[in-house]
Amino acid sequence: MSRGFFRIVVLLLLAALGGAAALWWPTETRRINRMFEQLAADASFRPAEGNLSRLAKVQAIANRFTPDATIRFETLGVSEREVTGRDEIRGVAMLSQNLAQGLEVKIFDQDVTFGTQPGTARVNLTATAMSGKQEAFNAQEFLFQLVKREGKWFIQSAETVKTLRH
Repeated sequence: MSRGFFRIVVLLLLAALGGAAALWWPTETRRINRMFEQLAADASFRPAEGNLSRLAKVQAIANRFTPDATIRFETLGVSEREVTGRDEIRGVAMLSQNLAQGLEVKIFDQDVTFGTQPGTARVNLTATAMSGKQEAFNAQEFLFQLVKREGKWFIQSAETVKTLRH
């Protein structure tokens, strides 16, 4: 075989490896999307799930927020509530697990936009939740503000997006 053929094969292999790396290399958008997928998994639980598992999930949820995070949400278009700080977020997550028999959270349509300030991002997404064998709750749109600290993304604020109402 000639050197030219060998060089072409090596170049093709390098191009294939470069293409594969571009597809699987974790970009910031992929990291953020995975964080929200894991957040949905941690917010979901089965009725028979043990207390230690539930407690670990609640802690994992709280740890995805900054210590001074704020969550503003509207409940069924009737009332608004604001939760501030990891401790309060942890408490609300624990209370929701105690009130529901089981919960399956799914997220859709994640749209990540990076801010003008380095280490900031905004995420719009839609989420649904199904409790037990009941119909899924109405889909709800959320807006999240994220900050990157020590190489990791954290939620700084979250709020429900008010949609058009009759």
